[in-house]
Amino acid sequence: MIFFIMPIILFCVILNFYLFYIILNKYNLYTYVSDTLQFRFDFIQYAIAGIFFTFIFTCIMVIFKLNFIINPIKKLTNTATKIALGQYEKRIEFYEADEIGQLSHSFNLMASRLEETIKDLNDKKNKLYSILNSMDDGVIFVDTEKNIVLINPAAKEIFNVKGETKNRYILEVIRDSRIDELINNPDETPVEIIMHGEKERILQVKSISVSDYGTGNIIGVLLVIHDVTKIKALENMRSEFVANVSHELKTPLTSIKGFAETLKYVEDKETRDKFLDIIYVESERLSRLINDILTLSELENKDYAINFQKVCLNECITEVYYIMERISLEKNIRLSIDSCEEQLYIYGDRDKFKQMIINLVDNAIKYTPQNGEVYLKLEKYNNNARIEVRDTGIGISKKHLPRLFERFYRVDKARSRSMGGTGLGLAIVKHIVLMFKGDIYVDSEVNKGTTFTIILPLFENK
Repeated sequence: MIFFIMPIILFCVILNFYLFYIILNKYNLYTYVSDTLQFRFDFIQYAIAGIFFTFIFTCIMVIFKLNFIINPIKKLTNTATKIALGQYEKRIEFYEADEIGQLSHSFNLMASRLEETIKDLNDKKNKLYSILNSMDDGVIFVDTEKNIVLINPAAKEIFNVKGETKNRYILEVIRDSRIDELINNPDETPVEIIMHGEKERILQVKSISVSDYGTGNIIGVLLVIHDVTKIKALENMRSEFVANVSHELKTPLTSIKGFAETLKYVEDKETRDKFLDIIYVESERLSRLINDILTLSELENKDYAINFQKVCLNECITEVYYIMERISLEKNIRLSIDSCEEQLYIYGDRDKFKQMIINLVDNAIKYTPQNGEVYLKLEKYNNNARIEVRDTGIGISKKHLPRLFERFYRVDKARSRSMGGTGLGLAIVKHIVLMFKGDIYVDSEVNKGTTFTIILPLFENK
């Protein structure tokens, strides 16, 4: 302001001295004024002219100074507006060291700090959402009014939630009074909830009260939902497997133990030989059962991929045919093969592939009456190999098909045991198919026969 006022004062002083100098010379005031009235008139006229020119100069200076002040303020306002709209990289160019320059410098510093803060918040937000979106567990956060603040995709999928959920009342989105009860009484102990819908789900829900770190006030409740349906199913399968193994092992062991004890008191050779034959049959059955259990365990735990190689299916199918031909002839069953002319290859374990086909052909022969037929077919299907094992046997009713590949599941338990079956053959087949990244399908009709179809991806040279 000093630099602004000083030119005005200086102008006024110089102008008035100049006007006074003109009056002194005009009227020769150094001696005596002859015409007093004219002097007064001229003095007033020059005074008014001095005031007028001073006013004009002052206005020019004010306008110049206002522009000098307003332009930086306009730039400051425009930049502030752009920053408010999200353009945090914008800055004000300033060159003066006055108050406006200091204000611009402070504003630029504030904008830099704001940009850093916003970037940091966005980075943390992106990391948080990335973590929540990649979680298998559901996460829901509600405020003190029970309005949804945050819900991740896993929680939406678990509760089949669709559409916008933010700021909506929790019971409008998830209509379950048990969730409302958990929010009302938060407890970090997991609570098990069974959801009934298209498919039954077993959930473990943990409700955690969330407080503000600064004030300590409760700001909401966090729900963490863990879907334990598969874990429970696996636990049930494990329990059933242990029970089935115990039962399957106990039956032949009981027979062996009973007949072995009876042999102590049998003197008749024919009876003794009969008992020994029974013990041998039961021991063979026990051996097959143990071998199948060990095979299943290896398939689940051993990495067979290290032994994978290029396997010719035509050769393997032909070898299986010759292996099983003698068994089929003993039972008077016709075994036929239809192999593809083109050589088909897969990437896998040769021995496991042959074991898979032998298990299927062996089952087909076992459950096909005399004079029946068993067909073994290999063909190319799109970019896959299609293997078909079809028989004209007793068939399987539709209700048993979904559980056919379960361990120890038998359609006819008495008939299966009498034929030497362990109940694990098809479970082994299923594991091998999955190991080769293939699919297996079964189609059957009672008293007409059963068809097993295996689709395996062909080997591609890369």
